[in-house]
Amino acid sequence: MAPLLADENVWKYDIIAIQEPWRNKFQAATYHPVKDRFDLIYNTKEGTRVCYFISYLLRGTWSYSHHTPDLETLHLKVQDGETERAIHIHNVYNPIDRARGDSPGTIPDLREALEANRTDEHIVLGDFNLHHPMWAGIQSRRSSDTAGDLLELVADYQLDLLLPVGTKTRQERGEPSTIDLVFGTRLLSESVISCGLAGSELDHDSDHLPITTLLNVTTNTAPERKR
Repeated sequence: MAPLLADENVWKYDIIAIQEPWRNKFQAATYHPVKDRFDLIYNTKEGTRVCYFISYLLRGTWSYSHHTPDLETLHLKVQDGETERAIHIHNVYNPIDRARGDSPGTIPDLREALEANRTDEHIVLGDFNLHHPMWAGIQSRRSSDTAGDLLELVADYQLDLLLPVGTKTRQERGEPSTIDLVFGTRLLSESVISCGLAGSELDHDSDHLPITTLLNVTTNTAPERKR
């Protein structure tokens, strides 16, 4: 996270969603050296595995909800002509099947978060730790036991996969896999200019590759501060 947040290429982004951020056990917070550029949304509860960095230019346009240490939602207000509408961005960490034990994972909590604002527009993104040909491509023979839970949720809320099918987002024991995903509601998907791997310039030695999503929406931005 240190080289990522020090990278000037990262500063141009409005919203950075991170899964499994480093945690400072003495302050119940994560690394945040860019307070003059980004506001941090971080759940101080034990075991937090998702967080947001949000550009100060968006101040006054958003609120947030901490659902669980593995799920939080950013509620963003955007302008559509004279009309203001909401986009809810859900940052998800879904634990690996074998690490869950009796836990159903994060998908049931995500369903509740979507249902709370069902008629609005939604983006669902994060590390799902689930393998399935729907997002990995027909060449993939792997399918996680609980992938059906995510497939059912995608169908129920009419979510489109915004990341191109077959995009390899992680190197797992030398084998590339697709477990980091981005979904959007049907209307919102029409505003997507691009969604895909960010490229090597934003890769700072994580075992997951960074993904960028560019939306054609308008927000009311705060005036730029002079240093």
